[in-house]
Amino acid sequence: MPDLSLAALFIQNKGEPIDFDGSPIHMSYRFQVVHGQTIDIELRSSNSTLRQGFRMNLANKKSYFVVNEQQIHSLVIWFDTAPPSFSVVCFPYKGEDTISMWNVWQHHSQRESDCNAWVGNAGMRVEEQPDHTLVFSCSDGAGEIDFDNFVFVIWR
Repeated sequence: MPDLSLAALFIQNKGEPIDFDGSPIHMSYRFQVVHGQTIDIELRSSNSTLRQGFRMNLANKKSYFVVNEQQIHSLVIWFDTAPPSFSVVCFPYKGEDTISMWNVWQHHSQRESDCNAWVGNAGMRVEEQPDHTLVFSCSDGAGEIDFDNFVFVIWR
């Protein structure tokens, strides 16, 4: 267990991934997408008493996603309200763009529009599989580091 929180380690490392028990841990994860690319998402599990989710957005403000027949630049997906699996289609403004993803959580007393990220022991272990599958194992910022707080998978 590190002496500092993951957030403090990310500050020391200027937001870049840090090493934790031999694995890179990300504050946020980025990857390129092209026009019309479909991303399939599966929400696997959550062991937390806090509401768990993730946020994803595109770098260019003119780029957008289509999900559930809606155009949106940035979205928050919650484990307790989203379907277990769904697809998002990417429409970068100039043919390609960068997606940023990070885990978020809420205390049950918070307003629906409020979410927490990048504080305490928040971080993501991202395993990239040979078939371009990404497995995100997320630790929320509350309490001890636990990468089973929220697990989701994307296929790109």
